[in-house]
Amino acid sequence: MNWYGYANRSQTSFPSPAERIGWTYGEDQFLPTSGDSNLLTQHVFDGERCSCPSLANTPNSKGEDWYNQCARAAVKYHGDGLISAYSDGHAKKVPYKKLSVSQPTFAASNACEYTNFAGPDHQFGTSDDVDNELTRAWGRWFDASY
Repeated sequence: MNWYGYANRSQTSFPSPAERIGWTYGEDQFLPTSGDSNLLTQHVFDGERCSCPSLANTPNSKGEDWYNQCARAAVKYHGDGLISAYSDGHAKKVPYKKLSVSQPTFAASNACEYTNFAGPDHQFGTSDDVDNELTRAWGRWFDASY
């Protein structure tokens, strides 16, 4: 479940419900231990991070793993496609490369988030926040009305 861009907001708040991914398959690689606060998060993903994967790298933390979760499942199980259910109720398979921008490192993945969601000023929640295919698909965690 798209935790920040779908689950934690009013279902009437989406500007483009036919474009907002509510659910897709993901695969955790960094498995939490029984004492880890992330133990129960294997059923959720961070859509913004799914848009900037770094599949050539092995994550060293749950935060890094969230970048690869969706793309890894698409490549490993679904012929490079995200099989997703959308906010309006329809489902379809979309090539993961259409809704993500591959990155060489996890540091680049972090920078990718700012470029693709926060806009030129790299500040979340300002007037130049990006509205494009990526933001409409994954949502903007910092904007409850988007």
